[in-house]
Formats: sequence, structure tokens, C-alpha cells
Amino acid sequence: MGRASREEICDATDELIRVAEHFGELAAMPCPICGSSKLVYVDFAFGSKLPSSGQVVAEGTLLNLSGRVGDFDTYQVEVCKDCLWNHLVQKQTPNRD
Repeated sequence: MGRASREEICDATDELIRVAEHFGELAAMPCPICGSSKLVYVDFAFGSKLPSSGQVVAEGTLLNLSGRVGDFDTYQVEVCKDCLWNHLVQKQTPNRD
């Protein structure tokens, strides 16, 4: 199996980079691809009752969100604002009553 080129893995969309710039939380480690200190985490929520698909979730708002919009899933993505690498870190489904 061959290795992927940097261009193949560093493919964050313009919208993801804008979200990372405005809502990203700085990671404690550098980017694993380019070594930049501009690696951030961005959290998104997806659910049928959310006002938009893939709503960005600011830190500390998940409990408030869950009381208002019903079931949803959250995704945390690492994004390097320098080389455009991005990676899904985790998906969570908050406890449902």
C-alpha cells in the first residue's frame, strides 16, 4: 500500500478553516503533519431539530443545547490552520432520556 501525499490529506474546506479560525480551541500539541502550533479543535452538533446542519458548538453549551433541541450527535475535529490537515477525533451521542 502506498502513502498518501500531503495534498491528499491536507484538504480542509474554506468553510472549515473559517470555523476553525473563529471558534477553534487551541490544541496542546502541534500539527502531526507540519508541526505548526496552529492546530485547533472544533466541535459540531448534528441533529434533526437543530436550526442548521452541522452547527458549531462553543465550549460549555452542550447541556443547554440538549435541553432545547432533542437528540443530536457531536463531532470533534482537529484542524491545522496552516497546512489544512483535518481529522475526526471523536463522535459522541449524549445520553438520551
